[in-house]
Amino acid sequence: RNLMMSNFTKSISQLEKKPFFFFPLATEPEWSLQVQASDFFSQLWAIAMIARDLPSGTTLAVKEHIYSLGSRPKDFYNQVKLFKNIEFIKINEIGINLIKKSIGVITINGAAGFEAAVLGKPVIVLSDNCDYDFLDHVQKIKNGEGLKKAIKLIEDNRIDLKKAKKDGRKFLQAVKNSSFNLDNFSNLKRTEVSSKAIVEMTNSLMRSV
Repeated sequence: RNLMMSNFTKSISQLEKKPFFFFPLATEPEWSLQVQASDFFSQLWAIAMIARDLPSGTTLAVKEHIYSLGSRPKDFYNQVKLFKNIEFIKINEIGINLIKKSIGVITINGAAGFEAAVLGKPVIVLSDNCDYDFLDHVQKIKNGEGLKKAIKLIEDNRIDLKKAKKDGRKFLQAVKNSSFNLDNFSNLKRTEVSSKAIVEMTNSLMRSV
């Protein structure tokens, strides 16, 4: 935590003067990474690939996941820091703010990609397993092939951002329309499933059938 709050990292305000892509690190092990994205789950490989393909003057902003603090060897951060076009972001910065300030999000298969898609921000997904890549502002790059081209498409402002925002709003509404309220249930209260939530789940299942 001390490292992720030190001069080793930067704040959003220190990056705003030049274009940057946002790459959020995922916790490990993580279902969305090791299971859902089993075709591509090396985060260090992903970072190295992106650093290689970024144009001059563009930075990759990498932010550690708060639940991963203390779980990675320090050498991991030092190795990433060797890339001159990569900056670690302070752990207390809000991810959604990084998404908004960035020119795009690059993710293996994390929640930040979904959030960016909803906001109408360009997204590059490295895993083949993605349920929102039908959106025009989301590019799926299998095995990293075509990554440089995808980055250039965003850098050259060839993504219709007005349409992307409109599509993002429609996508979010579609998700809401196919969802139901679980009442007090959450990832922190997994055993608290109310009778009301069970009825809502059952009704939702019946409607879908």
